[in-house]
Amino acid sequence: METKKNFVKLLKIWKSQRTSDGDGVILNRVIGINSMPRLDPFLMLDYIEEAALPAGFPDHMHRGFETVTYLLKGKFFHEDFKGNKGELCPGDVQWMTAGKGIVHAEMPASENEISSGFQLWIDLIRENKMCEPNYQEIKKNQIPEIVTDDYDMRIISGNFNGNSGACFSNNPVSYYDIKLKMSKEIIIDLGEGMNGFIFLFEGGELNVQESKLNRLYAGSFTSKKDSTELNLKAEKADCRFLLIFGKPLNQPVFQRGPVVMCSEEDVYKAFNDYKLGINGFENARKWQSQIQNLS
Repeated sequence: METKKNFVKLLKIWKSQRTSDGDGVILNRVIGINSMPRLDPFLMLDYIEEAALPAGFPDHMHRGFETVTYLLKGKFFHEDFKGNKGELCPGDVQWMTAGKGIVHAEMPASENEISSGFQLWIDLIRENKMCEPNYQEIKKNQIPEIVTDDYDMRIISGNFNGNSGACFSNNPVSYYDIKLKMSKEIIIDLGEGMNGFIFLFEGGELNVQESKLNRLYAGSFTSKKDSTELNLKAEKADCRFLLIFGKPLNQPVFQRGPVVMCSEEDVYKAFNDYKLGINGFENARKWQSQIQNLS
């Protein structure tokens, strides 16, 4: 007799929260709200549906984590205090390791053309929080894409069916953009001991074992030794969603705005280093981006 599979179930379902951040950017916050303050190792996920100048994210600092920006539509510029500059177009990814210190700006390119996409914050393990900053600039054509009769998948990071994503995290994380076609299903082996979530941003409804997700809702899960496979089915229409998961770090998290450390003392030290221009923030207070005043 065939043994019935024990599929991973959703632990919690919640709706993203409409809010604003930066300089007037309206967004849907998925992680980083009361319903889901954080999901180790994930600190925040924002879904920016419509961004245009003059709104944006002018000059600001970070320490202690990674940011992953994935653009769906339009164009975003970025610039930092070390002279790095670039632009993201639809399908492109910027995976930034802030490490001991980055001061940068991120701005949409136009007043008239709408830009949309995601930004994910991933915690760094304690011993890497003061590492050197690093960028991975990944263009659309560098990201593996699997196209089948049942689904289309873009593998930003992680591995699926022998395909490896283009981006690499200090703490290995899998990040998939999946379009599941109506009445079709996909089974994904997460591996053991993973924390993760699904965020449905187009279409609906998505069946996840005994639960259903509608647009702008998310669901969290944890995989265990006897339950590592996720079974996803599109019920009434095509569904497009993010599936993101990774190993929890199981460490203290002290966050104040753009700084995430493992102690309150280290958070205060980060802001003091920024104020004094030391320990990674040399000349930070004297720097101004060229893109922060785009109009």
